Amino acid sequence: MHRIVLIIGIALMLVNCREQSPAPALVGRWKYIGIQQQDSAWTSVAGTYYEQVEVKFRADGKIDYYLNNTLTTDPCKIPCIPIAYTYTAEQLTFTDWASCPYVDCAPVTAWNILRLDGTILEVVPDSPSSPKLRLERTK
Repeated sequence: MHRIVLIIGIALMLVNCREQSPAPALVGRWKYIGIQQQDSAWTSVAGTYYEQVEVKFRADGKIDYYLNNTLTTDPCKIPCIPIAYTYTAEQLTFTDWASCPYVDCAPVTAWNILRLDGTILEVVPDSPSSPKLRLERTK
């Protein structure tokens, strides 16, 4: 009987350890650095609203936003933003959105991942005619 309890205890510990596996390369803080419209070259986001926004993908599947380097939780400062996600090697699927009563949104449901390495994330939103976005890891 003691062996059965010991085996079940070890199995539960192994399952628990597996749930705490290392976070994907996506986890961290990212700033927008480029945008590419269809059939055109990459352009810098310098001087645009994108330059002021940073995105933090957390290991728990939540998303934080920074506006001018300050964490913001006001959904009207950056309207129509996803606040939760699931991750695969090819796609970020957004599962929850912040809502602002003053803005009528048609939210993007996913980002298709074109490139993800230690410093660069390139995505294209999963919606017609959306531009590609390039982000750079900040933290």
